Amino acid sequence: MQLNGSEVTGQDDAETTLGRITNRFRTDSIFNSSGRHGSRFSRESVWNSNGTFGSRFSAYSAMNPNALKPPRIIKNGRVIGHLTVNSRITGAVNPYTLKGECEERL
Repeated sequence: MQLNGSEVTGQDDAETTLGRITNRFRTDSIFNSSGRHGSRFSRESVWNSNGTFGSRFSAYSAMNPNALKPPRIIKNGRVIGHLTVNSRITGAVNPYTLKGECEERL
């Protein structure tokens, strides 16, 4: 999988690290529901519906269909896409689709 191992970072001023696209057993995985980057309660998770990166209303959120600055997907130091439900963003990767595919493969 091309995205495996990629880092997810916010486009906020701090460029917050949001985890890695990797199997759900790794502590830094965005799919580890018990981890800092996969928990629906964590500030550093795209799955937190009340947080900056998971809210339907935040400009930095992967879950806002109108977000202008959704999280970046970075591999080998290059931005290769954006984790977002906003299909109008170039290189958009839907987080829900990605989660479904990764749970089967990783």
